Amino acid sequence: MFVGYEYSCILKAFTSNPDSTIVKIQKGLDLYFAVAKDQEIIKELLIRKYKTMAKNEKLLEPLGLFGHNMLTADSTNPIWKKHRVLANPIFSNHAHLKNVFRVTMEELSNMIKYWKDNYDSDAEGNIRNVNTTQELKSITLTVINRVAFGYDIEIFNKSTKHRDEIHQSTTDLLSGIMYKFVFPTWFFEYLPFGIFGKFKKAKNNFRKIAMDMISKKTAEIQKNNEIMEDEDLLSLLMKSSASQNLSDEEKLSDDELVSAMFIIFFAGFETSSTSLNFMLRLLAIHPDVQEKLIEEIDATVESAESMKFEDLTERLPLLNSFIKESFRVKPAVGAVSRTVAKKGGETIGGMHFNEGDQIVFNIMVHHKLSHNNAMDTFKFDRFYQPSDKQDDSSSESSDKGTMGNLTLEFAKDDLASFSLGPRDCLGRRMALIEVKQILVYLLKKYRITVPEHLKEQQAKIKETYIMTRCTFEPFILNFEKRC
Repeated sequence: MFVGYEYSCILKAFTSNPDSTIVKIQKGLDLYFAVAKDQEIIKELLIRKYKTMAKNEKLLEPLGLFGHNMLTADSTNPIWKKHRVLANPIFSNHAHLKNVFRVTMEELSNMIKYWKDNYDSDAEGNIRNVNTTQELKSITLTVINRVAFGYDIEIFNKSTKHRDEIHQSTTDLLSGIMYKFVFPTWFFEYLPFGIFGKFKKAKNNFRKIAMDMISKKTAEIQKNNEIMEDEDLLSLLMKSSASQNLSDEEKLSDDELVSAMFIIFFAGFETSSTSLNFMLRLLAIHPDVQEKLIEEIDATVESAESMKFEDLTERLPLLNSFIKESFRVKPAVGAVSRTVAKKGGETIGGMHFNEGDQIVFNIMVHHKLSHNNAMDTFKFDRFYQPSDKQDDSSSESSDKGTMGNLTLEFAKDDLASFSLGPRDCLGRRMALIEVKQILVYLLKKYRITVPEHLKEQQAKIKETYIMTRCTFEPFILNFEKRC
């Protein structure tokens, strides 16, 4: 809640000073600078001078739950380079993305069956009063566990008690991290009650499961080190490390693997489920937009089950635009922070900053002020490019890489949903595939509406930022079966 208020204050500072691209923010006794609006300054901060603009390891320490990882380690830290060099090719691998597509398709079918069994459903196939905030976490949790670790949590195949236990353990872990930004570390080590005890139990449980996975995969790799196309990320990471004949220092230790697994787990489900949660809400309150997207999907995809990987990467330009506009209006991650690490200071945007100064690129504020101060005005076809819809024979589609026309281009789209530069989100392609696939699947089968008896209550739900964008209450939606 306080983070959301802070972001609102930064937005007010920029709107009150329309010619400013850098504003000074006083936060209690702390002083920092916020950047938005100017693409060149943002690229200078995150790309051109990333080596002298540190990640602020102390600030991000709570997210380094098992030691530093790709997210928390500074660019000068050997840990960051080691993690990034080994992981980058794997996350970009075309075969891995197709594996994400395959697994998501399997889990979507399981999810719908689970909804029918556990929510208000009827003989016509309608499913009503679905807690989408919770259920989207369920599917992104199970997908990330399968594609990242080869671990099936069976969240849709067992009882609601089993599902709730998984959600509770995950909530205890993430809530504990949030409180670690506020309370001293020793609270979590020595206090056995409340969130502190729950967090410690969830943390120990994650580490135990992670070490069991590592031991199992180590034994498998000793028997067969051949890299298979449909393998999980952990296997690919360990096999890639083994096949390169790296020294012990260059390889990821077991502790480093656990830390890598945690940040992949955290980033792999939280931001995707958050984005989808707001996208479904936007569709439900904009039925005209929903109908236009359904029309495009129906003209492209014969059935939800026959959807192809290429449908997601090379087609559906109107849906692409909707996703981008949703990212613009409600970005899952609100800001990224950097600290001047260069002795004598650094110059950003023509302004000199002293060593130790903190500069924050506020993504939420930048997105609101982009596209001629579009703010919260939702224009679903803002990024629509009719030429994106190409025939299979078109040579242009091959120029855009694995993600085809779904790639977010900062210079053109003015979006920074996955950050920028050498420290951008490695899992962005995986997230985009998963988000688009879930939307296509659901819209091919259902029309999404807000339950009539909950319209007033749902409209009053407040949104804020804590670690990511969130709501104080869950969104509840109906899924009306399409004929």
